[in-house]
Amino acid sequence: KAPFAAYATPALSCALASPIGYLSLNFINFPLLILAKSAKLVPVMLVGTMFYGRTYRTLEYVAVAMITAGIALYSVYKQSKKPSDDATATDDGSMGSLTVLFGLVLAGTNLLLDGFTNQGQDRINMQYKINSFEMMKNINCWQTMYLVAYLVLQHVASIFFPDNVASEAHLALSMLASSGQLRQDVINFALFAAMGQCCIFYILKEFGSLVLVICTITRKFFTI
Repeated sequence: KAPFAAYATPALSCALASPIGYLSLNFINFPLLILAKSAKLVPVMLVGTMFYGRTYRTLEYVAVAMITAGIALYSVYKQSKKPSDDATATDDGSMGSLTVLFGLVLAGTNLLLDGFTNQGQDRINMQYKINSFEMMKNINCWQTMYLVAYLVLQHVASIFFPDNVASEAHLALSMLASSGQLRQDVINFALFAAMGQCCIFYILKEFGSLVLVICTITRKFFTI
């Protein structure tokens, strides 16, 4: 059985990845972020090779290159068919090259953290005899502790510096208290997310992170 502390690092990288990805949207538009995320397989393999000593077959490298190129072309094609929306999309040429570059660095950081998460989970699966539900429980427990600690610290900071820091926890609780529909939506989201995570962690356990990432980046075909 894996010690509880073994899950701390992949849980931390997982907790940090999403906020950094959303932050990048302040500097690049959504189509460009989707295009960057099309290369998610690359950092997974890169982190596995450089930090965990993983080796991959030539066929796997070829498959990753083809899948990444295919998803990237598909994303570009789908976005080019959509009418531009001034509220959600901005011409990259008007942003300034440094702004776009910084946004791409944030998107790359998001992908790199995802790579650390996937490879860290792979290492735990290889070193210890655990099932997918144990991995799911411990990763989520660590993420909950990290995020609760962040929200508490932010709330305390908002008390001392009300003009500079807003409490996300207070805002979220106020919105939940004022809207029954929002509470129902959150419950539904949590229920379906839990069901999805059961599938995700099963794939991770049985097939590894590379197959999992292939599933997650190609799910947009089934969504459409």
